[in-house]
Order: sequence, then structure tokens, then C-alpha cells
Amino acid sequence: MKETGPAEQDRVRVLLVDDDADELPLIEGLLRQQPWAQFEVEWAGDFDSGLDRMLAGGHDAYLVDYRLGSRSGIDLIRRATDAQVEGPLILLTGVGDREVDRAACDAGAAGYLHKRGLDGVQLERTLRYATRSVSGEQTSDPRRSADRPNDLVLQASLARGDSVVAAAQRAGVSERTVYRRLADPVFNERLEAMRERIRSRLVETIASEMVATGDRHHVDA
Repeated sequence: MKETGPAEQDRVRVLLVDDDADELPLIEGLLRQQPWAQFEVEWAGDFDSGLDRMLAGGHDAYLVDYRLGSRSGIDLIRRATDAQVEGPLILLTGVGDREVDRAACDAGAAGYLHKRGLDGVQLERTLRYATRSVSGEQTSDPRRSADRPNDLVLQASLARGDSVVAAAQRAGVSERTVYRRLADPVFNERLEAMRERIRSRLVETIASEMVATGDRHHVDA
């Protein structure tokens, strides 16, 4: 059976964010002969232009170098994740470090690739699996795809009655991100469940205080 990729099946648009322009033809060369899809690789040469291109959309996946001048690709992935950029974010690094791998995953990366020894098959497979996973084809629990960093902080803040502005500040995200999360039905379901727990605990507390007050009144009488 022929393996399929993203919706278009014949074209995968990849944005490479790397401050070394020589990496572009290398990545293009690795992907050129891969049979799964026709890859179109575009390039952004620094942190800011990379983020701008990510926010503009139009790509199926993102390859982000670990070192972007004086800034970090992990920070870029975190910013893109907070802004709800669609498509998997994959970190490329020349540093084989588990701490870097863990930090990338915590920031929202869908994958981690070591540049040394990287070949076309490995790169193509990572892009294929990451893209299919994000599209929901390999997600065992559909609710997991709705999880985002800082969701719990946002839900707790909003459940307590904080405004969107206050919740955004608490979670360290933009107000636009909060509104986008509020448009997600799974996020809202969990938010409502948290509100219900807060209401239940409040009722229990009030009831306990009323019982305690009634006992005191009875003793005083």
C-alpha cells in the first residue's frame, strides 16, 4: 500500500530557520530524492524573520537551528508554540545533549535531529511522522493534540474569574493566544470542568462555615 503524507500528498512546504545560508542547499539535497513527497524548502536567516514567517503561516513543517546568532532556536520554538503556529516544529542541532532535547520538547518541539550524520531518509521520516501526528493520523488520544504549554495556567486563571488580559499576563502569552485557546472546544471543556470544581469547593466551604457557625450559636444559646 502506498504511504500517504499531508493533505496535498505531493507537496510539503518546509521552512528552514538557520543563520547559515549554506544549510539550505544541504537540506534541499537531502530531501530531493525522497519518494514520500515533493519538498519545497524556504529559508529564513535569523530569529525575527523566522518568527515572522511562522506567524504568517503557509508551511507544513519547520526546521529550526539550535543556534540563531546570539539567540536560541528553543526560544523561537517556544514563541511559535505560544502563538499557536500550525505545523510541527523540529529542532536541528550540532550538540548531542539530552538537556537540549528535553528543553526542545518542553518548548513544544515535535522532534529533534542531530546535524552530524543526518541523512535524507532520517530527515524525511521525521518530517513525515511529525506532520502526520500533528494532522491527527497517529494521535491515540485526540485530546492530547489540544494541549499546549501554559494551558493549565490559563485555565486556572480564567476559572478564578481573571480577565483575558490578566490570564495572558499570568501565563506569559499574548491576549490573541488566549482568545485562540478559548475557541478550542476541548480547552473550553476543561476550563468549564475546572470552574465546576471551584464552584463545588466553594459551596462545600460555605456549607462547612454555616455548620460551624450554627454549632457556635447553639452553644451560645
